Amino acid sequence: SRSSIIGTVPQVPSGARAAASLVHLDLSDLRISGTLPSSLCRLRALQVLKINGGAFFGDLPPCIYQLPSIRILITFFTNVGGTLPVELSDSLELLLLAESMICTVLSPSTRE
Repeated sequence: SRSSIIGTVPQVPSGARAAASLVHLDLSDLRISGTLPSSLCRLRALQVLKINGGAFFGDLPPCIYQLPSIRILITFFTNVGGTLPVELSDSLELLLLAESMICTVLSPSTRE
């Protein structure tokens, strides 16, 4: 069932205690729209980020891929885009980018 949450993703304030301890953020199937703020990168303990459905647009902040604790990053059925960086967090175990606008640039060694 769809959530009754409506609006945009708020900025994460610097120094917020919740930012230091939030480990799971699921933005799936919410009636939330807009861009994803780069302040999400203040969620240094974040291990799981799911962005499925919704009316998101714009680029996924590149720093999300570098979060030190991120283990699972899932985005599908969104208009979220951007370029997948060459360097990903060492903690990343699952990266699912289905039906989204995120692309990657292949290095010469991966083209062969």
